[in-house]
Amino acid sequence: MNSDDWAGSVFGRKPKTSLDRTVLRDQIRDYLVEAILNGEYNAGDRIVETRVAQQLGVSQGAVREALRELEWMGFLQTYPYSGTYVKDLSLKDLLEIYPVRAALEALGARLAASNLTDDQLAYLEQLVRDMIQVSEAGDARSMSAINFAFHQTIIRASGNSVLIRNWSMFQFSYWTTVSTVRLYSDLVYLARRHYVVLDALRQHDPELSAQAMHEHIMELATLLSERQEEEAPQLDRLSVKR
Repeated sequence: MNSDDWAGSVFGRKPKTSLDRTVLRDQIRDYLVEAILNGEYNAGDRIVETRVAQQLGVSQGAVREALRELEWMGFLQTYPYSGTYVKDLSLKDLLEIYPVRAALEALGARLAASNLTDDQLAYLEQLVRDMIQVSEAGDARSMSAINFAFHQTIIRASGNSVLIRNWSMFQFSYWTTVSTVRLYSDLVYLARRHYVVLDALRQHDPELSAQAMHEHIMELATLLSERQEEEAPQLDRLSVKR
């Protein structure tokens, strides 16, 4: 299968523009992240560009772009004259993300508080209900996807294009998945926590909304630290493998 055929099977049409090339890169990136999270690639495994390209039937250039992005995101590490390898994610690596995310999303909630319409608030409430439903079924992947939609809706409602662009650039959805998988037994609790943020936004109070969002995100960092201490206090490495 050539690159056009593979992309056509994924997207329902053949890529003909630069936009399609970007979408193809994103699809390859998503495939590799899912493979890492599922344990198909473990920490220290080498990602061979040509092999991935042959496996997916895509160009090496598209794979190379996806690998560069994953390295920037912190999933991979490239060594000169050696290759690209899956990074062994430490708890420290993961926890460093949360203060940055908390600051950005607190700003987003502060700006969105005055902008959110009744329809948007109703949509956010439905997302929380959906999160609880899939969490009760033990579906961590779906919970992460819906969680991303919840936070993305708030960021977009901020109306600040610079914030939206920078928040999107960090690809927080992937790290949310890592955290959700790590806290798998607490899925329902993780879902219900969103009601606190939603209640603050309903009051259209910018400062209250910002505080609720900041605490919402930083609590997850605390939960991760506590879980790590409970499960394996002698280890300082965090596996993303379920």
